[in-house]
Amino acid sequence: YVPSIKNIGNKKMPTYLNCDDIENLLKNIPREKKVDIRNYVIILIAARLGLRISDILNIKLKDIDWKNNKLIVLQPKTKNINVLPLSKEVGWALIDYIKKSRPKCNNEYLFVKFKYPFEKMTQFNNFNKYFDKINVDANKKGIHTLRHSLATNMLNEDIPISIIASTLGDSLDTTSNTYLKIDYKNLSKCNIEVDE
Repeated sequence: YVPSIKNIGNKKMPTYLNCDDIENLLKNIPREKKVDIRNYVIILIAARLGLRISDILNIKLKDIDWKNNKLIVLQPKTKNINVLPLSKEVGWALIDYIKKSRPKCNNEYLFVKFKYPFEKMTQFNNFNKYFDKINVDANKKGIHTLRHSLATNMLNEDIPISIIASTLGDSLDTTSNTYLKIDYKNLSKCNIEVDE
């Protein structure tokens, strides 16, 4: 008789892109058409700020604090308010979208549909064509991969897990349980020699 072992936690390892792949992805998104300008800024926000797509699509125009270069995000999943720095790169991409791509309308949400009555976007699923331009595994394609990538690349730069959790707007436990298992650089310091 062999006792069963309780399966605790999520065994799935987060998939991620390295920094070079992220830059390659962003560089290969064209920005001539309105749809590409919009899609670029959505993907850029996901890559630079690690926001979930639900977080991004829930951003309101009033959430952009241009004066203090901050983005205030109410995260639908956790109900937390996360205040993130608004870099020049993201700021200028937002300005480009608002001036050249976003329909002129009174909708309070930042990202709206192109067709009248310009309702809030509720999904974003036409991004794989951009991932197809770079040579990455199929399982690494997706907006959520960009969130994992930001966290993993921060971890590889020895940024404390508490700062990563704060950036993602997650609890310390959630962030630790998700990312510490792929921190190979620091896990290798914990190895134990096997007795002969």
